[in-house]
Amino acid sequence: MGLDYSTGALIGGAIFGIIGIWLFRKGKRESHIPNVIVGISLMVYPLFVTSTLYTWVVGVLLCGISYYYWI
Repeated sequence: MGLDYSTGALIGGAIFGIIGIWLFRKGKRESHIPNVIVGISLMVYPLFVTSTLYTWVVGVLLCGISYYYWI
């Protein structure tokens, strides 16, 4: 198991990690459990996904799920 992360995957992981921290804090403050769960997922999943495409696709899907539950 090698660490062959691409630049795009690292940038995507950083962006979605920051969004995850924000969602986690906002969900915890407002007691909105779906945003807490999606926030934790956004912070953790980049550690297990090395592909640039999968990093961005999963991140956008999780952000879309958060948007759906927020509205």
